[in-house]
Parts: sequence; C-alpha cells; structure tokens
Amino acid sequence: MPQPVLALEVDASEIKAAVVEASFRDSRVLGLYREPIVADGSSIAEQLQRFLVKHSLPTQATVLSALPGDVVTWRRIWLPFRDRKRLEQTVPFELEAQVPFGLDEVVIDYHVVARDKAGSSVLAALVPREELQLHLHILEEAGLDPKVVDVAPLASVNALELSEKERPANFIFIAGNERRVTVALFREKVLTGLRTVIVESVPSQESMESTSAMESTDHTDHMDHADDVDSMAAEVRRVAAEVRWTLMALNDGAIAARMPCLLWGDGPLFAALGAALTASLGVEIRPFEDGPTRRVPQPWHQQVGAFATPLGLAMREVHPADSLGLNFRRGEFSYHRTQEEFRAALWRTAALAAVVLAMIFGSTYAEQQRLSARVAAVRAETGKVLVATLPETRPGADPVAQLRAIIDSDQKKLAMLGDVVPVDGATAVDALRELAVAVPADLRVDVDEFTMDTGEIRIRATSDSFETVDAIKQRIEERKYFGAVEVRNVKSNRDGGVGFMLLLALGRVGGL
Repeated sequence: MPQPVLALEVDASEIKAAVVEASFRDSRVLGLYREPIVADGSSIAEQLQRFLVKHSLPTQATVLSALPGDVVTWRRIWLPFRDRKRLEQTVPFELEAQVPFGLDEVVIDYHVVARDKAGSSVLAALVPREELQLHLHILEEAGLDPKVVDVAPLASVNALELSEKERPANFIFIAGNERRVTVALFREKVLTGLRTVIVESVPSQESMESTSAMESTDHTDHMDHADDVDSMAAEVRRVAAEVRWTLMALNDGAIAARMPCLLWGDGPLFAALGAALTASLGVEIRPFEDGPTRRVPQPWHQQVGAFATPLGLAMREVHPADSLGLNFRRGEFSYHRTQEEFRAALWRTAALAAVVLAMIFGSTYAEQQRLSARVAAVRAETGKVLVATLPETRPGADPVAQLRAIIDSDQKKLAMLGDVVPVDGATAVDALRELAVAVPADLRVDVDEFTMDTGEIRIRATSDSFETVDAIKQRIEERKYFGAVEVRNVKSNRDGGVGFMLLLALGRVGGL
C-alpha cells in the first residue's frame, strides 16, 4: 500500500514542502509547496500550521525535516576501523577536538561515506541542543512529529536520485537559494566534502523583476535599479569566489577544467552564478532544467531545483540504502512515534487475540455442554437397557461402565468354559465318562492326580507295566474324543509299578 511522505524545509524566511508517495517498488512526487515567512505578528509555528491546512498536507504521514546548514557544524573524519560500535564511541570525541563545543552542549550524528580494509571515512556533524530544541518545538506546535531531522545541505544531495542522467564519476554539486548555497564535491562518486556558503545580500526575484519593469522617468528609480544590479553582481562575484576557494580546499588543489558542475537552485543568484563559476573555475555548468527527471510530473519539473532539500529528504526515506543522511533525533530527542505505534499495534493485536480466545472458549464451552447433554442421554438409555436386560441389576451413576464391567466378567467366564466344553455341547462330565469307557476294567491303572483346565486334561497315574501304558494311550486314541493324546515321564517306581503323565487335548472332538 502506498505511503505518503511529507518532507519539510523550514527556516526563518521560507517554508518548503514536498509530498511524495512511496510504494514497494517506486515513488512519485505528488506536490511541491512553498510560502515565505511574513512579519505579520504570528510565529513561525503558527504560519507553518496555516501552511499545512491551506495545502491539505498529510500531517499523519511520515514527516521528515531539515535544519539549515548554517546552524550545523560538520567535519570529514577518517578512522582506522570499520566496526559500528567503535565508530559510535569514537566519532563524538574526534569531533569535539575540532569544534569549540562540549559534548553536553550538542547532539552528534554521523554518516559513513566510504569504507575500505584500512578503515572508514565518515561525515560527522553536530548541532547545538538549543537549535534542535527550537526546531522540534516549532514543528510540535504545528502538530508535527518528524521521524528524521537531517541537515539541509546533505539532504539536498539525495535529490540527484530524481535525475535520469547518469552521474559522472567526478563532479560538483551546487544547490540552494538566495540565502544559502550548498557546495558538494564528489570523487569517484563518493562525497569528498560539503560546505554551506552564506549569501549576505541579494535582492529578491520579485524586487528585480518589478524594478526592471518600471517605465518611470524618475531618476531616483533608475539609480535604485542600478544599485540593485551592482549589488547583486558584487554578491555573485563574492559567492563565486567563496565556492572556488571551497572547492580547492575540498579537492586539495585546483579543480580540473571542464569538471561537470550540477547546478540546482532558484532565485536571481543562481541565474548568474553559473556564468561566474564558468569564468572563475572553467567548470561545465549543467543546470537541472537541462536534464529529464523521473517520478516528477511535468507541472513541477521546473521547480525541482528550488526544492532540492525537501525532495532529497523524501528520496532518503524512499531509497535509504542509496542515500546520504544524518538524523539528530537521538538520545532525549529520539523519535517515539514508531514505538508508540508498535505498542498500539501490540495492544490491538492483544485485544484481537483476547476476542478470538474468548470466542474459541465460548464455542468450546458450548460444544462441551452439548456433548455433556448427549452423554447424559446415552447413559440414561443405557440404564434402561441394563434394567431391561438384567432386571436384578440396579443401575449406578455410570451405567455404561457398569454394563461394560458385566460384559467383561461374562466374557472371562465364557473364555474359561468355551474351550473346555466340546463344540457338540458335551460337558466336562462327558469327558470323564469317555475316559472311563476308553480304559477297560482288565487294565490296572491308579490315578494319583487329575487336573483339568481350558486347554487340556492332565492325569498323573500308575500302571503295572509299560505295555499297559501303551494300551491305555491306544484305547483313548481309538475313541477319537480328544484332539490329541500324549504320554510323558514314563518310568518305573520302587514298588515295581510304572508311573506316567497322560495329556489329553480338549476342544477338537471327533477329529475336528
């Protein structure tokens, strides 16, 4: 789902805003807005609030803002390690040694611009706590809570993402307005240095246009116009000289002739600055208007240069991996909306989970009650069946278990008798009678022990000879009443008799 991004540049003289719609794969500019800060007795926060309402800007979107470059101090520092934790510990002290501030007076952040095996090159910056507090207070009074507070010169560099032209390996980037000029130098597509040049005095675009359009013959008006032109020309020369010395310092020497210089800006200063830089540095000026831009609808194409900072902020949010940026919302100034949104989402999830669990519990309870009613009905019917089947039995609390116990007991009794009783309905008495018939009276045999179980009859007996034992076995087998007849442990006794064990298998009558 596309998410709106509101990027703001607010200073003492003007408010600028860019609204960008960011999606998973791409982004597009929805609108560019600007208004000057006027001395009407209202505060900057009040004017910002009116500005947001007037243009119906999405204040609940992801809000980003930037501090002016002249209130932030930064340095390019090289450190002989790459570990982020060590960088966090070292950068503040390295920066403190180069600026006249104590660590308790400032908020510090840094951006790693390059890494190699030997270490890291970082752009470290600090802003006085009072300046950051004032900036956040203005936004808070207008109902805004920015996720990021960057610095305008660095943010403006990210606006190059909007250009469809391939960036050269080495180039100069100059952006800004009639109050501040950002100078950035890139070598091998890596930011080498960054500086803000303050413009001291340049007539506004409206003043120059109205003065030049006058057709009055008043000598004083012509004198004022000439003074404005001379003043602007002098300031352009001064700014061009500052830019020249800045680039030479950042480049450790002279700038190569014909080096590309990407010029993004607005106002009368930038209209003349390109020619002055070409004359003083010999660079190749490439205004932003000369190249196509992507993600920017045609109605706003000509304004891209004037909105380099808010557009660069938005590009940082859309493409964070490819962007440069700082964020002074650290420590006590940390952005809490994400945590609050996370906690709110967590509470919503917990509430939803509680509702789901309550529904599951209610459904389970209702189903349990329904099943309990069915079990009670089944038990009642089982009790009736038990009484009807076994009138002498009184149903208990659980007739199902009671009936199961009776069935189990009867099955055990049946198992004990089932194999003993022949399949034709004969009884154990029949088996004994069969033995009496099978053993003739003229054969001498004394029974010492008779044992009968579900599988067989075991008889321990004594006879007068081995031949009598064989005769008994033969006569019983001839009757074919028992499934098997076996004689074991045949041996002579001390009194001259012969003892033996007779095993008769049950359950297979008549050879079945």
